[in-house]
Amino acid sequence: MTVTAEAGSTVITFSAQTLETLEEGEHVITVRFDDGEAEARLAVVSGRENPQTGVCGSYGLCSMMLIVFVPAAAVLMRRKKSQENS
Repeated sequence: MTVTAEAGSTVITFSAQTLETLEEGEHVITVRFDDGEAEARLAVVSGRENPQTGVCGSYGLCSMMLIVFVPAAAVLMRRKKSQENS
C-alpha cells in the first residue's frame, strides 16, 4: 500500500498484490492523522468488470464537449463583460 499526501488530500494506492489478498466483501479502511481519523469503505467484488467512476472513458466525447463548451463559455464571458461596460 502506498500513501501520499498532497495539499488538501491524501491518496491511498493499493498494489495489485495487496488487493489479491483481500477476500470478497466490504472492508473498512481507517486512516489516522495527527488531528483525527477518516474512515472509508472498500468493496471487493470478484468476477465483475471495473465499475464506472465518472472518469470520461471516451476521448471523442470529451473532446467534443470541450470543443462546444469552451467557445460557448468565451462568448458568455464576452457578453457579460460588454454588458458591464455599457
